[in-house]
Formats: sequence, C-alpha cells, structure tokens
Amino acid sequence: MAATTPSPIMDDVAVHPYRDLSCIVPLLPAMVYTYAVNNETGASSFPYVSEYVEKMFHIPAKDLEADPENFINLVHKDDVENFTKSVLDSMQNLTPFDHQMRMHTKYGSVLHVHGKSLPHTVEEINADGT
Repeated sequence: MAATTPSPIMDDVAVHPYRDLSCIVPLLPAMVYTYAVNNETGASSFPYVSEYVEKMFHIPAKDLEADPENFINLVHKDDVENFTKSVLDSMQNLTPFDHQMRMHTKYGSVLHVHGKSLPHTVEEINADGT
C-alpha cells in the first residue's frame, strides 16, 4: 500500500486514489447514476450513468444522460405512479429513495429492479462566481 502526498498547489482539490470510484464502478453489477433536479425549473437530468445500464436495459448510458424520459419510459406502466410518488417524496424531504418496481428492457423483457439513493442538495456556482 502506498501513501500519497497531496500537491501543495492542489491541496484543496487533491483526490485521494482510494476515493476515486472510477475503477470500482465498472465492476459493480448495477446501474450507478447521479440524478439531478433544478429546484427553480423542475428540470431533471442524469449527469452520470454507468455503462452497466446497457447490460440491464440494452440502452446506452449516453441516451439516459441525454434525456431522463428515456429512463422513466422504461418503468412498467402499473408502477409509474408509485415510482413518481417515491421520487418526489425523496426529493422534497431529502429522505432515502428505496423503491422496488418493474422495468422494461429495450426489447420488452421485464426486470424487477430495486432502486436506492441518498438525496442531497448541491449549491451550484455559475461561471461568474455567483
């Protein structure tokens, strides 16, 4: 095991190699993602989706990142209402999202999915520093 010393120039932004998950995520048999909602506009997005989504749903990660509706459209029609309520409750109350539902793959197979996440707020900083 090697110790690391942060660069004096980058003290505040140095990333410890054991905190960088980019080497672990591809090994996980799960879809790993970040989901963001703009509190002012209500617009949602998937800034990051792991490549495993293609194994699960046969849809490239970039398609979900480009349009979150591509994910929501996979939710089984009988589960959409409860899924939506669960997401909204988690977002509004900043409580853990823990929901089981059925989802369709691109080719119509049905998967039983257990989604979990921990919401949190993030202050966005504009390019001008505001």
